[in-house]
Amino acid sequence: MPMTDIKHIKTTARRIPVYPSFNDMSVARSSALYNIANVKLIQINETLFKKSESKEDLYIVLNGTFNIIDISCGSRESVMAVSGIKAGGCPDVISYISPSIYAVAETPAKVLVINPATLIALDDKTRMILLAESNRFTVKIFRRLQSQKTILALRNRRLQEKILYQQTQAVPTYKENKLIQDIIRKIPHLPVFFSNLTEKLHEHDISLQEISKLVQKDPSMTANVLKVVNSPYYGFKNQIADIHQAVILIGLNELYHIVFSIGLQQTMPKTENFLNLFNHSSIISRIAFEISLTSQVGNPAQLRTIGLLHDLGESVILLLKKQYPKLSFLIDGLEKSFLGAILLKRWKLPEIICDTVGYQSYPDFTDPKRIPEHVRINITILYFAHLCYEVITGDFKPEIDRIELEPYKKILRWENRGLEDITTSVLIPKLVKNLNSYPLFFRKLLLHHS
Repeated sequence: MPMTDIKHIKTTARRIPVYPSFNDMSVARSSALYNIANVKLIQINETLFKKSESKEDLYIVLNGTFNIIDISCGSRESVMAVSGIKAGGCPDVISYISPSIYAVAETPAKVLVINPATLIALDDKTRMILLAESNRFTVKIFRRLQSQKTILALRNRRLQEKILYQQTQAVPTYKENKLIQDIIRKIPHLPVFFSNLTEKLHEHDISLQEISKLVQKDPSMTANVLKVVNSPYYGFKNQIADIHQAVILIGLNELYHIVFSIGLQQTMPKTENFLNLFNHSSIISRIAFEISLTSQVGNPAQLRTIGLLHDLGESVILLLKKQYPKLSFLIDGLEKSFLGAILLKRWKLPEIICDTVGYQSYPDFTDPKRIPEHVRINITILYFAHLCYEVITGDFKPEIDRIELEPYKKILRWENRGLEDITTSVLIPKLVKNLNSYPLFFRKLLLHHS
């Protein structure tokens, strides 16, 4: 190495400050520090940095062990352990870093509490040593967190790839499985005209008269539609006796929803489990419809249909468990979204509806780029419909909003809005307008939020 480079390194080294450590503290300074600071006993599982305590305090660990835990990602795994004075060693200093990082006592511990007033009262060298040790603690924590973040990102990518591979491999297996196919064949088809009605309603030039004639081809369906239209929910003053008049009054989308709901209920057993599934699907259907309208993304009518159909796979699982009770532990491991998609294809529904139901679980383990483009918007809206439902029922975990939703929020142009705010200030006021169409428990939840 040239001599000039060696001189440069030596000059630079002299400019880098060497911070003092506890090794530089004299016995006299240590005694003075111990006499002026407060000693505190910490019990097992007790946490430092409580709300009542100053965030500017420093804690010198005299004995015992603390686990440093970062809860920002929903985990409570230890980032690092901090212990008291070891033989011939120096004590560790714990300082406040962020609201998500806790120091939890793993064993009974004793700490020396250095508050701001105590710090000011100390001589300059002792103060410098304490601040340097606090800085070392902070740097060490951030390095550990960065290392954990890198490892977690790598594991996450591997897990995504593994799940995606398993999902891809499962589709042909489900299609060829005799047990699954036997159950699906036993599920009644939707009314004959339903597939035609679905296709017609997605055409832009469909007329009210054409839809009315299509419904009238099935007398039973006509009677059921008129029964619903004349119910207190719609509140028409005069009795509606003509299906064409009903279509004019309630509109094509509402008619489609009524017809679909009636047809869907006719295919499933009249049991409590299936009724609960249908009620849940009806709620998700309404929320998905409102999200599509509010965000001006996607086809609201199509999303309403998808919301009604998205849990059909769960219905297939219930039927399988009823038919083969001894295999319940295996049946519970089946992917319900694929089962739903297979059933919908058998019913000859449009491909985009079948594929949305089939891929609906993807947001749970991957980002939008891995979802087929032709169903990406639909799946995003269906995903958010469930999250908004969780906000209303009180089951939503706020940390999901901060970490996982941003790529999906961009699709709905909601980047700068919190999900809880969107749900309470935008969606709930719209949902309350249709209050009578929901099960009693959901009506109470909406009224509580409104």
